[in-house]
Amino acid sequence: MKPANLPPNHKTTLDRFVDACQSDARIVAAFLGDSYVTGAADAHSDLDLYLITTDEAYGGVSRRARGLCAQAG
Repeated sequence: MKPANLPPNHKTTLDRFVDACQSDARIVAAFLGDSYVTGAADAHSDLDLYLITTDEAYGGVSRRARGLCAQAG
C-alpha cells in the first residue's frame, strides 16, 4: 500500500522502486519507512526505502543497489 500524501516526484520514484523490486525475484519484500509511515512527512522529507532479500541473494542485490537506485530515479 502506498501513502496518498506523496508529492509527484516521490510518487514517481516510489513507483519505479516498486517496479524494480517486483522485476527482481531475489527481492522478497520492499517497504517505505520513517516519516511517511509515521505521518510526520513534510515538504523536506526524503524517501526511506527498504528491501529484503534471501540470505543467498544478499550479496548480489547489495552489489546492484546503485542500479536499483538509478532505476528508481
